[in-house]
Amino acid sequence: MSAPPSLIEFLTTLADDELLIGHRDSEWTGHGPILEEDIAFSNIAQDEIGHSLVWYSLLEPLKGRTPDHMGFVRESGDFRCCRFVTYPKGDFAYTVVRQYLFDEAEQVRLEALRECSYIPIRDASGKILQEEAYHLLHSKGLLQRLGSATNESRTRMQAAVDAAF
Repeated sequence: MSAPPSLIEFLTTLADDELLIGHRDSEWTGHGPILEEDIAFSNIAQDEIGHSLVWYSLLEPLKGRTPDHMGFVRESGDFRCCRFVTYPKGDFAYTVVRQYLFDEAEQVRLEALRECSYIPIRDASGKILQEEAYHLLHSKGLLQRLGSATNESRTRMQAAVDAAF
């Protein structure tokens, strides 16, 4: 029995979202505004790419392709991620807003997937949700700090929110 195309499409979307946001976050490695955030975004990027591996690994027996093939050999038009994760990194304020919005949405999605009838997705969601809780804590805290700091940071954060929406 072959896997339903909707399951393959869904897992591909989950994996691609994680891979692309991870790559976007990794663009801050060595370029963060302060060392602490440089390291934090590098760690988050590594986690996100690791989460893509989890989803691609669930796809491997269904598609007969390795996670590396699915993540690095496909044409760009074959990716199923949301456009939001593909946009250029922008300035740091935009990255923070995008990460926060992605983390909030992912929190909701993963919580819902903990009830999934397909056990591999349910199990993976529970494990990933634990790490994602820290991503959300970080991005939310950073959003609040930058949004209430100086006039310049508030202005930049508002511009980032406007651009994201």
